[in-house]
Amino acid sequence: MSVIAAKAELPDNLAVDRTHLANERTLLAYFRTVLGAEVAGVAFLAYADFPGANQIGWFLIAFGAAILPFGLWRFATVRGHVHRAGLASER
Repeated sequence: MSVIAAKAELPDNLAVDRTHLANERTLLAYFRTVLGAEVAGVAFLAYADFPGANQIGWFLIAFGAAILPFGLWRFATVRGHVHRAGLASER
């Protein structure tokens, strides 16, 4: 067996860790998006004074509320794929 083939058979723990960290970063990006949409929606409701401001505010609040479960579902799905693929690290 060549050295290259032996190295290819070793599990790449760093790749697994990078995958987990990328999934966590993506979840945090979803949280950041939700927070931004919610804050913008509340700001439109409280401070905007033009026709349609209330509709924009409520839309942003509903958008944020819809994104949160999608982000959580996506995080859990990717996490499950990583674990089922046998890439789960010892944590």
